[in-house]
Order: sequence, then structure tokens, then C-alpha cells
Amino acid sequence: MKKISLILLLLTSTAAYSEDTLYSVYSDFRNTPITDIKNNIYNYFNKDVYSAIDFNDPQELELLSFSSRMKQELQHFETTNTNRGCLTITGNDQNNEPMAFNITYSSKEQKWVIQNINVLLADVAEDLPQEACCPDKTD
Repeated sequence: MKKISLILLLLTSTAAYSEDTLYSVYSDFRNTPITDIKNNIYNYFNKDVYSAIDFNDPQELELLSFSSRMKQELQHFETTNTNRGCLTITGNDQNNEPMAFNITYSSKEQKWVIQNINVLLADVAEDLPQEACCPDKTD
């Protein structure tokens, strides 16, 4: 009986990630006011990211709202495993130039937080990724 309970517990804890797609987590982040992100940064970013931010520097705080650089989203792609995920969002910037966000997420207490971000500016839309790319694989 203990074995069955343990297996059910493992299945339940794994299922928590499958309900929240990376794109839904990103969408919640994108729609959150920057002051709320700043005040609850640990809910959105990995500790390695937020511990490196100077909260007294307005330019660094502006980086937290990187999602506002994309005026129009066109596509998104994602891939996940139990503790890491990659999300790529393609679209156009404020000048209608093609761009993409490549974001690595890590799991923290059964939720996804941003670990790494790469902003890709392209000359033509055909140069944008057509699959999920982690930032460490786009350099």
C-alpha cells in the first residue's frame, strides 16, 4: 500500500507542471505590472537572475519588462522536462521588425521561473526560430 501511495504522490507532483504551460506562465508575467514583478520577483525569476539585479538602477529594472519590446506575437514553441523548459516566442517589435524571445525556465517549488533570456532581432521573419530554443543553444 505504501508503494502505491508513493507512486500516486509522484504522479500528482509531476502533473502540477503539465497544467501550466510555459506560454501561460509567460502570459501571466507579461500582463503583470512591473511594480508587482519587482515586489514579487522571486515568483518570476530564478534566484541567480534576481540576485544580480540592482533595484536602484532604472535601466536594470526596465530589463524586467523585456516582454513589452514585442508589439505583436505571431507564434510560440515550447519544450519541457521535469525541471527545465524552453519557450520561444516570435513576433514583431515596435517598428514591425521581426524578433524572438528565447527563454529558459527552471522549476522552483512546482512552478516555472525565468532562468535565462535571449532577445533575437532578425532582418527577416524567415530567420526567426521555428522551434523552442533555449538561450544557451542560440548563441
